[in-house]
Amino acid sequence: MSFTYATIGSALGLAKVIENGEIKGSIGGVPTSNPTKKVWAVSQALGDIAFAFPFSVIFLEIQDTLRSNPPEKVTMKKASIMAVCTTTFFNLCCGGLGYAAFGNSTPGNLLTGFGFYEPYWLIDFANACVFLHLVGGYQVFSQPLFAITERWIIKKFPNCRTLHEDYNPKLIPGLRLNLLRLCFRTAYVAFTTGFAILFPDKPGHHDFFVLKKLVLPDGSTLRAKLPGRPTRDCLFSDPTRDGKSLLKIWNMNDFTGILGVFNCQGAAWCRVSTKNLVHNEQPGAVSCTIQAKDVHI
Repeated sequence: MSFTYATIGSALGLAKVIENGEIKGSIGGVPTSNPTKKVWAVSQALGDIAFAFPFSVIFLEIQDTLRSNPPEKVTMKKASIMAVCTTTFFNLCCGGLGYAAFGNSTPGNLLTGFGFYEPYWLIDFANACVFLHLVGGYQVFSQPLFAITERWIIKKFPNCRTLHEDYNPKLIPGLRLNLLRLCFRTAYVAFTTGFAILFPDKPGHHDFFVLKKLVLPDGSTLRAKLPGRPTRDCLFSDPTRDGKSLLKIWNMNDFTGILGVFNCQGAAWCRVSTKNLVHNEQPGAVSCTIQAKDVHI
Protein backbone atom coordinates (compact mmCIF):
# COMPACT_ATOMS: atom_id res chain seq x y z
CA MET A 1 0.00 0.00 0.00
CA SER A 2 2.76 2.45 0.92
CA PHE A 3 4.55 1.84 -2.37
CA THR A 4 1.31 2.44 -4.26
CA TYR A 5 0.44 5.83 -2.78
CA ALA A 6 4.10 6.88 -2.74
CA THR A 7 4.35 6.13 -6.45
CA ILE A 8 1.13 8.03 -7.17
CA GLY A 9 2.28 10.97 -5.05
CA SER A 10 5.67 11.04 -6.77
CA ALA A 11 4.12 10.91 -10.23
CA LEU A 12 1.64 13.69 -9.43
CA GLY A 13 4.43 15.76 -7.88
CA LEU A 14 6.57 15.36 -10.98
CA ALA A 15 3.63 16.33 -13.19
CA LYS A 16 3.04 19.42 -11.02
CA VAL A 17 6.71 20.43 -11.30
CA ILE A 18 6.52 20.14 -15.08
CA GLU A 19 3.29 22.17 -15.07
CA ASN A 20 4.85 24.89 -12.89
CA GLY A 21 7.95 25.04 -15.04
CA GLU A 22 10.13 25.50 -11.96
CA ILE A 23 11.33 23.72 -8.84
CA LYS A 24 9.88 25.37 -5.75
CA GLY A 25 11.32 25.37 -2.25
CA SER A 26 14.90 25.80 -1.09
CA ILE A 27 17.75 23.69 0.24
CA GLY A 28 17.15 25.12 3.72
CA GLY A 29 13.55 23.96 3.86
CA VAL A 30 10.62 25.90 5.27
CA PRO A 31 11.83 29.18 6.83
CA THR A 32 11.01 29.88 10.47
CA SER A 33 11.02 33.03 12.57
CA ASN A 34 13.58 31.75 15.10
CA PRO A 35 16.02 28.84 15.62
CA THR A 36 13.79 27.18 18.22
CA LYS A 37 10.98 26.66 15.73
CA LYS A 38 13.49 25.34 13.20
CA VAL A 39 14.77 22.76 15.69
CA TRP A 40 11.19 21.76 16.45
CA ALA A 41 10.38 21.38 12.75
CA VAL A 42 13.49 19.24 12.20
CA SER A 43 12.56 17.09 15.20
CA GLN A 44 9.09 16.55 13.78
CA ALA A 45 10.63 15.56 10.46
CA LEU A 46 12.86 13.01 12.20
CA GLY A 47 9.79 11.58 13.92
CA ASP A 48 8.02 11.27 10.57
CA ILE A 49 11.04 9.45 9.15
CA ALA A 50 11.02 7.02 12.07
CA PHE A 51 7.29 6.43 11.56
CA ALA A 52 8.03 5.35 7.98
CA PHE A 53 9.84 2.24 9.28
CA PRO A 54 7.29 0.65 11.65
CA PHE A 55 8.63 -2.88 11.17
CA SER A 56 11.42 -2.11 13.65
CA VAL A 57 8.89 -2.35 16.49
CA ILE A 58 8.28 -6.05 15.81
CA PHE A 59 11.68 -6.86 14.32
CA LEU A 60 12.42 -9.64 16.82
CA GLU A 61 8.92 -11.11 16.51
CA ILE A 62 9.41 -11.39 12.75
CA GLN A 63 12.79 -13.04 13.22
CA ASP A 64 11.29 -15.63 15.58
CA THR A 65 9.00 -16.87 12.79
CA LEU A 66 11.89 -17.72 10.44
CA ARG A 67 13.48 -21.11 9.97
CA SER A 68 16.94 -21.73 11.41
CA ASN A 69 18.46 -22.81 8.09
CA PRO A 70 19.88 -20.47 6.91
CA PRO A 71 20.40 -18.63 10.22
CA GLU A 72 17.67 -16.15 11.09
CA LYS A 73 20.07 -13.23 11.42
CA VAL A 74 21.37 -13.77 7.88
CA THR A 75 17.87 -13.78 6.40
CA MET A 76 16.78 -10.78 8.45
CA LYS A 77 19.88 -8.81 7.48
CA LYS A 78 19.18 -9.25 3.78
CA ALA A 79 15.47 -8.52 4.20
CA SER A 80 16.14 -5.44 6.34
CA ILE A 81 18.62 -3.97 3.86
CA MET A 82 16.21 -4.46 0.98
CA ALA A 83 13.26 -3.08 2.96
CA VAL A 84 15.11 0.00 4.22
CA CYS A 85 16.61 0.83 0.82
CA THR A 86 13.31 0.40 -1.02
CA THR A 87 11.31 2.37 1.54
CA THR A 88 13.92 5.14 1.62
CA PHE A 89 13.90 5.44 -2.17
CA PHE A 90 10.12 5.73 -2.42
CA ASN A 91 9.85 8.15 0.50
CA LEU A 92 12.62 10.38 -0.83
CA CYS A 93 10.97 10.49 -4.25
CA CYS A 94 7.57 11.29 -2.76
CA GLY A 95 8.86 13.90 -0.31
CA GLY A 96 11.36 15.49 -2.69
CA LEU A 97 9.00 15.78 -5.65
CA GLY A 98 6.20 16.98 -3.37
CA TYR A 99 8.38 19.75 -1.97
CA ALA A 100 9.58 20.65 -5.46
CA ALA A 101 5.95 20.90 -6.58
CA PHE A 102 4.52 22.98 -3.71
CA GLY A 103 7.57 24.48 -2.02
CA ASN A 104 7.02 25.92 1.44
CA SER A 105 3.26 25.45 1.03
CA THR A 106 3.55 21.66 0.86
CA PRO A 107 0.69 20.13 2.90
CA GLY A 108 1.30 17.51 5.56
CA ASN A 109 -0.66 15.02 3.47
CA LEU A 110 0.79 15.50 0.01
CA LEU A 111 -2.31 14.11 -1.71
CA THR A 112 -4.46 16.97 -0.39
CA GLY A 113 -2.40 19.33 -2.52
CA PHE A 114 -3.86 17.72 -5.62
CA GLY A 115 -7.45 17.91 -4.35
CA PHE A 116 -8.63 20.23 -7.13
CA TYR A 117 -6.93 18.41 -9.96
CA GLU A 118 -7.97 15.48 -12.07
CA PRO A 119 -7.93 12.53 -12.17
CA TYR A 120 -10.00 12.41 -8.99
CA TRP A 121 -10.25 8.62 -9.01
CA LEU A 122 -6.47 8.30 -8.83
CA ILE A 123 -6.25 10.58 -5.79
CA ASP A 124 -9.14 8.73 -4.13
CA PHE A 125 -7.39 5.42 -4.79
CA ALA A 126 -4.16 6.75 -3.27
CA ASN A 127 -6.05 7.97 -0.19
CA ALA A 128 -7.63 4.52 0.15
CA CYS A 129 -4.13 3.03 0.10
CA VAL A 130 -3.09 5.45 2.85
CA PHE A 131 -6.07 4.33 4.93
CA LEU A 132 -5.24 0.64 4.50
CA HIS A 133 -1.60 1.33 5.33
CA LEU A 134 -2.55 3.12 8.55
CA VAL A 135 -4.89 0.28 9.53
CA GLY A 136 -2.02 -2.17 9.14
CA GLY A 137 0.41 0.16 10.87
CA TYR A 138 -1.98 0.49 13.80
CA GLN A 139 -1.91 -3.28 14.23
CA VAL A 140 1.88 -3.36 14.01
CA PHE A 141 2.40 -0.66 16.63
CA SER A 142 -0.11 -2.35 18.94
CA GLN A 143 1.49 -5.80 18.79
CA PRO A 144 3.90 -5.26 21.73
CA LEU A 145 1.02 -4.05 23.91
CA PHE A 146 -1.13 -7.00 22.84
CA ALA A 147 1.66 -9.48 23.60
CA ILE A 148 2.48 -8.05 27.05
CA THR A 149 -1.14 -7.78 28.15
CA GLU A 150 -2.19 -11.22 26.89
CA ARG A 151 0.88 -12.82 28.49
CA TRP A 152 0.02 -11.18 31.81
CA ILE A 153 -3.63 -12.31 31.66
CA ILE A 154 -2.66 -15.90 30.86
CA LYS A 155 -0.16 -15.94 33.74
CA LYS A 156 -2.78 -14.46 36.06
CA PHE A 157 -5.37 -17.12 35.15
CA PRO A 158 -3.35 -20.25 34.30
CA ASN A 159 -6.25 -22.66 34.87
CA CYS A 160 -8.80 -20.90 32.68
CA ARG A 161 -9.18 -23.08 29.60
CA THR A 162 -11.25 -20.43 27.83
CA LEU A 163 -8.24 -18.14 27.66
CA HIS A 164 -5.78 -20.79 26.51
CA GLU A 165 -7.67 -22.84 23.95
CA ASP A 166 -8.23 -22.03 20.30
CA TYR A 167 -11.59 -22.73 18.69
CA ASN A 168 -12.19 -23.94 15.16
CA PRO A 169 -15.57 -22.73 13.82
CA LYS A 170 -17.23 -25.40 11.71
CA LEU A 171 -18.60 -22.84 9.27
CA ILE A 172 -15.09 -21.65 8.31
CA PRO A 173 -12.66 -24.58 8.05
CA GLY A 174 -9.07 -23.75 8.94
CA LEU A 175 -9.97 -20.67 10.99
CA ARG A 176 -8.70 -20.62 14.58
CA LEU A 177 -10.15 -18.23 17.13
CA ASN A 178 -8.82 -17.39 20.56
CA LEU A 179 -11.43 -15.73 22.74
CA LEU A 180 -8.86 -13.77 24.73
CA ARG A 181 -7.33 -12.22 21.64
CA LEU A 182 -10.68 -11.66 19.99
CA CYS A 183 -12.29 -9.93 22.97
CA PHE A 184 -9.29 -7.98 24.27
CA ARG A 185 -8.09 -6.67 20.91
CA THR A 186 -11.60 -5.76 19.79
CA ALA A 187 -12.27 -3.93 23.05
CA TYR A 188 -8.93 -2.12 22.84
CA VAL A 189 -9.51 -0.93 19.27
CA ALA A 190 -13.08 0.11 20.08
CA PHE A 191 -11.96 2.04 23.17
CA THR A 192 -9.10 3.89 21.47
CA THR A 193 -11.26 4.71 18.45
CA GLY A 194 -14.14 5.93 20.60
CA PHE A 195 -11.80 7.99 22.76
CA ALA A 196 -10.31 9.60 19.66
CA ILE A 197 -13.79 10.49 18.42
CA LEU A 198 -14.72 12.07 21.75
CA PHE A 199 -11.43 13.93 22.11
CA PRO A 200 -12.39 17.09 20.15
CA ASP A 201 -15.47 17.65 22.33
CA LYS A 202 -15.56 17.60 26.10
CA PRO A 203 -17.63 14.57 27.21
CA GLY A 204 -21.09 15.58 28.36
CA HIS A 205 -20.98 18.97 26.63
CA HIS A 206 -22.24 18.07 23.17
CA ASP A 207 -24.82 20.41 21.68
CA PHE A 208 -27.23 17.84 20.25
CA PHE A 209 -29.57 20.59 19.07
CA VAL A 210 -26.86 21.74 16.68
CA LEU A 211 -25.81 18.20 15.76
CA LYS A 212 -29.36 17.27 14.75
CA LYS A 213 -29.32 20.06 12.19
CA LEU A 214 -26.30 18.50 10.51
CA VAL A 215 -27.74 15.01 9.97
CA LEU A 216 -30.82 13.40 8.46
CA PRO A 217 -33.58 11.93 10.68
CA ASP A 218 -31.96 8.47 10.48
CA GLY A 219 -28.60 9.84 11.64
CA SER A 220 -26.86 9.65 8.26
CA THR A 221 -25.06 12.63 6.74
CA LEU A 222 -25.17 14.22 3.30
CA ARG A 223 -21.52 13.69 2.62
CA ALA A 224 -19.98 15.65 -0.23
CA LYS A 225 -18.89 13.54 -3.19
CA LEU A 226 -16.31 15.89 -4.72
CA PRO A 227 -13.54 18.19 -3.54
CA GLY A 228 -14.90 21.65 -2.79
CA ARG A 229 -14.32 24.02 -5.72
CA PRO A 230 -14.82 27.77 -6.15
CA THR A 231 -17.66 29.01 -8.33
CA ARG A 232 -16.86 30.54 -11.70
CA ASP A 233 -17.43 34.11 -10.60
CA CYS A 234 -14.80 33.67 -7.86
CA LEU A 235 -12.04 32.46 -10.15
CA PHE A 236 -10.88 35.93 -11.20
CA SER A 237 -11.46 37.76 -7.93
CA ASP A 238 -9.51 37.97 -4.69
CA PRO A 239 -11.91 37.17 -1.82
CA THR A 240 -9.21 37.92 0.76
CA ARG A 241 -8.01 41.38 -0.27
CA ASP A 242 -10.28 43.20 -2.73
CA GLY A 243 -12.79 44.23 -0.05
CA LYS A 244 -15.88 43.31 -2.07
CA SER A 245 -15.85 39.59 -2.92
CA LEU A 246 -17.04 36.57 -0.96
CA LEU A 247 -15.62 33.10 -1.45
CA LYS A 248 -18.25 30.70 -2.78
CA ILE A 249 -17.48 26.96 -2.74
CA TRP A 250 -19.73 24.40 -4.41
CA ASN A 251 -20.04 20.63 -4.17
CA MET A 252 -22.47 17.75 -4.71
CA ASN A 253 -23.96 15.00 -2.55
CA ASP A 254 -26.23 12.07 -3.39
CA PHE A 255 -29.35 14.24 -3.59
CA THR A 256 -28.55 17.86 -4.38
CA GLY A 257 -25.95 20.57 -4.75
CA ILE A 258 -24.14 22.34 -1.93
CA LEU A 259 -23.00 25.94 -1.84
CA GLY A 260 -20.96 27.50 0.96
CA VAL A 261 -20.29 31.23 1.24
CA PHE A 262 -17.36 32.53 3.30
CA ASN A 263 -16.19 36.02 4.17
CA CYS A 264 -12.39 35.79 3.97
CA GLN A 265 -11.67 39.51 3.70
CA GLY A 266 -8.96 40.84 5.97
CA ALA A 267 -6.64 37.83 6.17
CA ALA A 268 -4.58 35.96 3.60
CA TRP A 269 -1.78 33.45 3.28
CA CYS A 270 1.73 34.91 3.29
CA ARG A 271 4.28 32.90 1.31
CA VAL A 272 7.22 34.58 3.03
CA SER A 273 6.21 33.80 6.62
CA THR A 274 4.23 30.66 5.54
CA LYS A 275 1.22 31.50 7.68
CA ASN A 276 -2.05 33.43 7.53
CA LEU A 277 -1.61 37.12 8.29
CA VAL A 278 -4.27 39.69 9.14
CA HIS A 279 -3.92 42.74 6.91
CA ASN A 280 -7.23 44.39 7.80
CA GLU A 281 -8.62 43.92 11.30
CA GLN A 282 -11.94 45.63 10.52
CA PRO A 283 -13.08 44.67 7.02
CA GLY A 284 -16.36 46.17 5.90
CA ALA A 285 -19.61 44.34 5.25
CA VAL A 286 -19.67 42.33 2.02
CA SER A 287 -22.62 40.90 0.10
CA CYS A 288 -23.04 38.74 -2.97
CA THR A 289 -25.63 37.04 -5.14
CA ILE A 290 -26.34 33.32 -4.80
CA GLN A 291 -27.87 31.43 -7.71
CA ALA A 292 -28.70 27.82 -8.49
CA LYS A 293 -26.29 27.90 -11.42
CA ASP A 294 -23.43 28.49 -8.99
CA VAL A 295 -23.47 24.71 -8.55
CA HIS A 296 -21.90 23.51 -11.79
CA ILE A 297 -23.58 20.17 -12.42
